Amino acid sequence: MLHKDYQEDIKIKLINSDLRIMFELLKPNAVKHLSLSYFVNYIKYTALGLQFDNTIIIYLHNIKKLDKQANKEELKLFIIKTLFHEIRHIYQQRYKPHKVDECYTTDVGNGYESQWEERDANKFSMRMMNKHKKDINDLFNIDFDWEVIWQTLYIK
Repeated sequence: MLHKDYQEDIKIKLINSDLRIMFELLKPNAVKHLSLSYFVNYIKYTALGLQFDNTIIIYLHNIKKLDKQANKEELKLFIIKTLFHEIRHIYQQRYKPHKVDECYTTDVGNGYESQWEERDANKFSMRMMNKHKKDINDLFNIDFDWEVIWQTLYIK
């Protein structure tokens, strides 16, 4: 589905508990810029994914908190959308390191949403989800209509 610039060895970890998040984030090479607020955001509910050193971590339990009414197929779509978002961050670090904001904030709201790398990753995720909708539906046996607009998944 993706251009060759995105086709490198990437590890993907799916995590379904707060305890596992703490274990992953406290590994020596996990996150070099770990701060208390950063850590709290990943433990609470705001973070859906994280990428570092060609590893993507998807926080399944946080995705489930987004919409407690979501069925399995909708959760699969949230996971794929998050995966595209985090893959774009790896691309940004490799091919556009000069544009990545060194004053990155994990605070939810205007600080997070105004950062170039997050806007770019959200736009990429939206574009890939909508572009590959048929393939995603076929791969995951999804039989309802949906669309991603900015950061939101809409079920039609």
